[in-house]
Amino acid sequence: MSRLRLSMCVLMMACAGASFAQDPSELAQIAAEEAKIPKPPRSVADVLNLLERYQTKPEVIQKIIATADSKTPANATESELSLFYQKRSTAAEALGRLAQAKEDAQKAIEYGPKNSGSENSRDLMADAYSTAITSAYTAGDPIAGIEYSKQYLHVLKDAPYNGGFVLSGNRFLMGGYLMLGDTNDASIALAGLERGYAETRSYRKGYAEFGDNWTQNYRMGKGFYFLGVGKAVEAEFEFLRAKEANDTLRDRESRGDFKFSNRRTFNASSIASIRDTILRSLGRSTLEQGKSAQAEYWYREALKVDLEEQGRGSPKVSFALSGLSRAVAEQGRLDESVQLSKASLQSMKESGAAESSLNMIEARRAYADALSTNGSYKLALEQYALVRHGLMQNPELQNRLRKKGNFEEQVALLETGQNGEAENQARSMVDDLVKLLGENHPRVAMAQAFYGAALDRSGKYSEALQRFSKSIPVLIGQAQQSSEAGAQGIRQQKRLSIVVECYIDALFKSSSANKDNQGLAFQLSDIAKGSNVQKAMTQSTARSSIKDPALAELARKEQDAQRQIQSLSELQASLAAAPSNQQLPGIQTKLRSDVEKLKDQRDGLRKEISRKFPEYADLVDPKPVTVERVAKLVQPGEVLVNWYLGDWGSYVWVISSKGLLAASALQVTRSQVASDVARLRKSLDPNVSSVDEIPPYDLAIANSLYGKLLAPVKSSLDGQKVVLAVPHGELGQLPIAVLTTKPFPQPGKGSQNFTGYRNAPWLVRDVAILQLPSVTALTALRSVPKSTENTGTFIGFGDPYFSPDQAAGGKVADAGGITSRGKPLKLRSVPNTRGVSSAELGLLPRLPDTEYELKDVAAVFKADPNKDIYLHERASVSNVLNADMSNKSIVMFSTHGLVPGDLDGLTQPALAMSSPLVTGEKQGDGLLKMDQVLNLKLNADWVVLSACNTAAGSGKDAEAVSGLGRAFFYAGARAMLVSNWPVDTVSSRMLMVDIFKRQQEKKIGKPEALRQAELELADKGNASGYAYAHPLFWAPFVVIGD
Repeated sequence: MSRLRLSMCVLMMACAGASFAQDPSELAQIAAEEAKIPKPPRSVADVLNLLERYQTKPEVIQKIIATADSKTPANATESELSLFYQKRSTAAEALGRLAQAKEDAQKAIEYGPKNSGSENSRDLMADAYSTAITSAYTAGDPIAGIEYSKQYLHVLKDAPYNGGFVLSGNRFLMGGYLMLGDTNDASIALAGLERGYAETRSYRKGYAEFGDNWTQNYRMGKGFYFLGVGKAVEAEFEFLRAKEANDTLRDRESRGDFKFSNRRTFNASSIASIRDTILRSLGRSTLEQGKSAQAEYWYREALKVDLEEQGRGSPKVSFALSGLSRAVAEQGRLDESVQLSKASLQSMKESGAAESSLNMIEARRAYADALSTNGSYKLALEQYALVRHGLMQNPELQNRLRKKGNFEEQVALLETGQNGEAENQARSMVDDLVKLLGENHPRVAMAQAFYGAALDRSGKYSEALQRFSKSIPVLIGQAQQSSEAGAQGIRQQKRLSIVVECYIDALFKSSSANKDNQGLAFQLSDIAKGSNVQKAMTQSTARSSIKDPALAELARKEQDAQRQIQSLSELQASLAAAPSNQQLPGIQTKLRSDVEKLKDQRDGLRKEISRKFPEYADLVDPKPVTVERVAKLVQPGEVLVNWYLGDWGSYVWVISSKGLLAASALQVTRSQVASDVARLRKSLDPNVSSVDEIPPYDLAIANSLYGKLLAPVKSSLDGQKVVLAVPHGELGQLPIAVLTTKPFPQPGKGSQNFTGYRNAPWLVRDVAILQLPSVTALTALRSVPKSTENTGTFIGFGDPYFSPDQAAGGKVADAGGITSRGKPLKLRSVPNTRGVSSAELGLLPRLPDTEYELKDVAAVFKADPNKDIYLHERASVSNVLNADMSNKSIVMFSTHGLVPGDLDGLTQPALAMSSPLVTGEKQGDGLLKMDQVLNLKLNADWVVLSACNTAAGSGKDAEAVSGLGRAFFYAGARAMLVSNWPVDTVSSRMLMVDIFKRQQEKKIGKPEALRQAELELADKGNASGYAYAHPLFWAPFVVIGD
């Protein structure tokens, strides 16, 4: 649903000098309320089942249709006619017949009372104007709605005890001004809202009866105001207070306090209707802050209310499902987002809405957008065609939506190779938006970038570069700023990735391609592939408890300004697309001026943060790194190899201390690399229980992948000692050490054939490998002086108890599984939560062998096992946070690494520690999350995550781990040793001890110590009856960092 349309619906569904600063006490109250919110399930299966149980109520829909179609009664009084037209207007609006709704609402006023002398005439008059205001706003006519609101306030100004009407009238008036972007007049109306509420509080008897209703409407009005000006945090606070008042009303109604009242406000249905609005407003205000799990909860709650009241076929159910679809999409659950948006469309259909109605058009577009975001491009285009068919019957709406354009349809056209149609649509969109918004609006920049993308896909590279050179810098700046404010959504990220990939392609393929172009493409690649990581990192930083109150205040102000900029910019686009009779040039000019002032304010705050808190600024807003800057950081004997994997093609850059050695377009796509990586991982993460069941490692694919990714730049690697590898997407799930540089005979299946892998031409034979989460990480890591203190000091955490049963000595998941044939394979147990709908910490299997691993590694550093090793219930979050790790050079976590979605409500990477049910911790959930890692004080050469098969999932999981790595780097780590798949108990201990011994005794670098230990195990390591030459045993670890 569009921002303007959402404002119409939300503002008008209920009656409603505020402070603009975020009061710390209000922030604390929000945090306390959010802590009470239960974590939503990990799937929407329960929602879909709920929809099946609540069937459409055809009698309700037929009643609405009958009311909307009813004939004017004969011989009716004027009061009866006013009531009749009110009901018919409301029914017509529910069916999307907006013109009829407006016309009937006007008649309701015409036949209504002309004065407010009696209570009945006052209420009938108020209801008639309320109906007219609502119908005007819903139809997208704020000017008419504002005029009705002024009349409402005028005709009721002399009514007795009119405080509630002053409150409601100003809430209506404020809503119209916000829809027009007139924040000055909206703030004046907000002051009127305050006056009305203050007046109601003076009614001693009336307030006792109506106070909760007035309070919920007052709080909602303030919440809507804050949403309208882009202040989502303040809005959330107000909606939480509105919910408190609504809770009280609901409790009073259920006790029967209102059974003798004839007030509509006090019946269960009206209370539930207001509750739905509050809950969905909480969903929107939290989603705009990037708090998608909380938003999911609120939309779920709204859906339950709506289903109970109206059955499945109703606009409100459709709106709740649409919000829920957006919330789960922001968590990366795109399949479920499609299911929910489809259900939203079906609910709207079942409500009786016409195909050409605004409700149906928006529901269908939302479904098409969800399909496009999820990669179902052909299905999305089918839905967009149906949208256009519906719009043909609604010319006014067609014109408005055409002017705004649709970027998701552009994505679908490009991804299906319809480049000519994409070019035509993009050209038209640019022309329309430039006329409406000028050259400098961010929506214009995105349209220009998509035009450039279409030109690139059509082979018109020089023309594409002209479009990209102006638009992409604007979009990158906007993306970084939106990410800091928690306002960058998954669709915005995908759009940026697509247009940046096309820009890189044009830079490589244009007739003017040269080293300068390749250098610019290198910068763009790091920005584009770091977007998901950066989003997770900036949001975790925002959530973390910033110790310095001055920094906390500056960061909040900057995020607040960015949210307002984004909100008002989107409103600009909606207003500019409105019909000419609703255009107010003066207000729109002021809106543009307000946006520019906010940008100046934000930029000033950013400069102040950078000056006073440079480390924080580098974390949340890393600057793009040039080839020249990288060359100064790369040491002799090293080369940095950076990949970008795209939907249409891929690219690689090699940089040494001398500069850019090579840059090449690769004849492989991201999906093809992902397929090869997945096939190789089947033998590295085989999920088998015996050694003889381990699949052969496919050396042909390993050599083919080397040929695709590194052979084009092989000459640049010759003679080098260390490769600083910056992988992308699914490539991050595979240590490139296991690629083979030339063909080699394929060993057969079975442990007796493992010796066949000895002497294989692994890439690690030629060069040591250090992995980096991003190119920008190199600048951060090598800007920090290496510590010479605390060498060899150790602290470790392992074998946590994830449930009381584990602590009580209950059955422990066997690390080796069941031996089906041959020798048992002692792989560590892994979290198997992907296939269940609800997963908690207690489902994780124990890792009892990690105790021995910790003790073996600790022995290398002569650590005290009683003081420096935290096992079982001592492996707790509180002990991690309270331990003094500033004097430890090796910090080791032997536990599960989790990524978003592994457990209920988990939206950031985390390490699983002992359950609070075991440790007795009063706060927390047993998860050491990324935002807590940011606040650790480390001075560590190594952070070891030895049991974390954290790259075992999708490419997004690998990016999430990259975010976790950056958090440890920010906290003071210089390198991480991380496992890529469940390790073999014995071989991993041998490997890890050997790595640290070599580094300690030979004083060699980390990647070289890993290389030597891996080759020692691969070429000489043996278990009882088989060799460790299969890469499952010798290659699970990578060094990330420096």
